[in-house]
Amino acid sequence: MYSYKTGVGYSECSPLGVITIPALIDHLQDCTMFHTASVGYGLEHYQSRKRAWFLASWQVVIDEMPKYAEYITLETRAYEFKSIYGMRNVTAANDKGEVMVKANAIWFLMDLNRGMPTKVPEEEVKDFGLDEKIDMDYAPRKLVLPEGLKDTGISIECRESFLDTNRHMNNGQYVRVAYEVLQKVGEGLGVAGVSLENSGFYPNVKELRVEYKKAAKFGDVLHAYAGTEGSTAFIDLCDKEGNSFASASFRCE
Repeated sequence: MYSYKTGVGYSECSPLGVITIPALIDHLQDCTMFHTASVGYGLEHYQSRKRAWFLASWQVVIDEMPKYAEYITLETRAYEFKSIYGMRNVTAANDKGEVMVKANAIWFLMDLNRGMPTKVPEEEVKDFGLDEKIDMDYAPRKLVLPEGLKDTGISIECRESFLDTNRHMNNGQYVRVAYEVLQKVGEGLGVAGVSLENSGFYPNVKELRVEYKKAAKFGDVLHAYAGTEGSTAFIDLCDKEGNSFASASFRCE
């Protein structure tokens, strides 16, 4: 288990004075990376061995969005390792210890030399340790998209600022792009909880799910498709042939 305390910065907030969905995801992801480094498996360790952890999916359940200048405690724990996969929870709690955000992340370990997933070594499992998984309604790793998603006409090029140390589009950037697409097309889709506030649309997202399918690289163009099912909006980010890089769902209220 690993935790640290941080504040919600002004630059991380929407015009409504609460942290944006992309900034929240950045905090959750950073917490997992800090934890990994703290047990001796930092970037240098994996780079020297030509290995890397890739994120397969996020599930983030939001009870309350942290506000500007509010201090939150991020905590993460590994609760299961299975073959190539590592599963962990991440939470964000306020100063009263009340959990505002719960998340489940499923990762897999990649052998970069072979370009294939590889089994997590037993010594890494031991060093990470296992803690009890948190109480939440766990969704499947795979995100089932509704039929008939429509081309939004929105396309985004993977810029250098989107890249991580693997020279792939950073996990959080897919969320940023998908959320921006939702802000642009949400009202037209009839998504619950989307309303015009100040200069843009700010959906009241209560649950976010992301499935990562293919890593986008510098210069790749992501074409956005969108649709709804009940109170949930779906965004699929695809290449020009329609193959998905990543898909996201936003359950709104």
